[in-house]
Amino acid sequence: MARMQTDTISLKGLPSGRYTGVINIIDVFTQYSWQIPVQTVGSASEAAAAVNLAMKRIKEKFDLPAKIVLQADNGPEFLQAFASALEDDSITVTHGPAYTSTAQSDVELSNRIWRGAMRRVLHTRDAEKRKWMQLMTLVNEIVNARPNSKLGGRSPAEVFTKSMGGDTQLI
Repeated sequence: MARMQTDTISLKGLPSGRYTGVINIIDVFTQYSWQIPVQTVGSASEAAAAVNLAMKRIKEKFDLPAKIVLQADNGPEFLQAFASALEDDSITVTHGPAYTSTAQSDVELSNRIWRGAMRRVLHTRDAEKRKWMQLMTLVNEIVNARPNSKLGGRSPAEVFTKSMGGDTQLI
């Protein structure tokens, strides 16, 4: 888990209560992802706070490498103010080239899968906005349990659990 990617998923058009987006963090090796809700998409301080919270919880549970490279796109939430607001000195933020989907292909695919799964769960369960966080946790589990062709048909949860050991739930 030395290389991770992050991006924002807009929740526009979804009944998501007070949240307008989700910060998606994916471990490139295992394809395991975590999503953290944010109230303002495009806010560097909120994106940094979400990443700080997620990385703190991940590090509490798992033995991570000394240095982690976190690749982000060139969105306004991931520019200089974001890198400055990160509390963890072991995280190096890099940026992929602008307007190229291949540089961030792992997180972009994860975004699409997660948003589609969240949309289906919200519409099939006639979800109430106040239960949105519980549904987000359910969708995280569904997405991470889904077989992945990059992993030889194994799920991200299976590969992550074997590589890190233990439970994968953060929130």
